[in-house]
Amino acid sequence: MGNMLAILIGAVCSVLGIIALVGWWHQFIYVLQGCIGVTLVCGGLLALAIGISEMRAAKEFESAVPPATSSDDETPSESAKSEEKKEEPTEESSADGGEGEAESQ
Repeated sequence: MGNMLAILIGAVCSVLGIIALVGWWHQFIYVLQGCIGVTLVCGGLLALAIGISEMRAAKEFESAVPPATSSDDETPSESAKSEEKKEEPTEESSADGGEGEAESQ
């Protein structure tokens, strides 16, 4: 019985709402026009608050995390370059690989 009552009330309210919307269309448009300004102000203030909060959080994060230091006084880019050099194959290993291929052909 409760479900049927909810469906009936929902249908009646929907029909009455459509009738009211058609009858008061001009007033509805005025309300929408008034809401545009309020929405823009609230959205702008929200974006401003989020931006300020993000800047403060970034500043706090930078002060909380100590800068990365290397024991041998290399900059991060220099240490990355030295790691790349370690990963490159040496001439001996490439020469062995080349001889192995030549022998198999």
